[in-house]
Amino acid sequence: MEKQAKQRILAEEEELLTSEQVRLAAEISGGSKMFKDVIETITGHKVIAYDMSDHNCRTIDKYLKEANRQILYKSAVTTKRVNESSNGLEEPYSEILRGLGLIVEKPLGRNSGYPDRLVIVPLVEYPVYLEIKTTGDLNKPSNFRAFYMSGMIDKVTRSAHHVCVAFEVEERYVTDSQSSLFQTSNQFVPEYKKYKRFVPVSAKVIDMSKKRMTLKSEWNCTGNELLR
Repeated sequence: MEKQAKQRILAEEEELLTSEQVRLAAEISGGSKMFKDVIETITGHKVIAYDMSDHNCRTIDKYLKEANRQILYKSAVTTKRVNESSNGLEEPYSEILRGLGLIVEKPLGRNSGYPDRLVIVPLVEYPVYLEIKTTGDLNKPSNFRAFYMSGMIDKVTRSAHHVCVAFEVEERYVTDSQSSLFQTSNQFVPEYKKYKRFVPVSAKVIDMSKKRMTLKSEWNCTGNELLR
């Protein structure tokens, strides 16, 4: 009985959160909104512009660009699709930042949800919420979805800069017997020995406060409703 009571309380709390989320979503719906306004409306925390006229931002930018320099061509991710390779770059990138003396954490200790990491730079006023994204070509953006947020965005718990580091990645073939990540020819390599990896070759640091978001809502039903 006690277990059932706890489950009921949790369900009621979840329903309240969901109702609040719907209310907040309704406030920001009606077309596109700036990322800054979406975050501030839902979380109550300020989005601080990543402005290079500010010495704090220039300090952060110096660290991010050094991390970019260190990871380009030196890390590789095995996965099925280009956009999935960002997950495999999160921890190597975090380790590089830690090696530069920064504090890097997973907000709320979770992998899922926005943002990927919280970065604290010593002697800098505001921390950075960091998102890692990958693409096949930084110079040829498409109309397909490249960034999204969903849920309560409860990993944002303080006012901060919000920065996305976007990597252009290339496919490289690597075999078990090769130490180099950079072989592009697959000649004379047995098929069962080959596997595809994505290697970051260039990077772009993006201020999310200046980006415009659109809200996609949907009607849905459960499997029980669909199949009964």
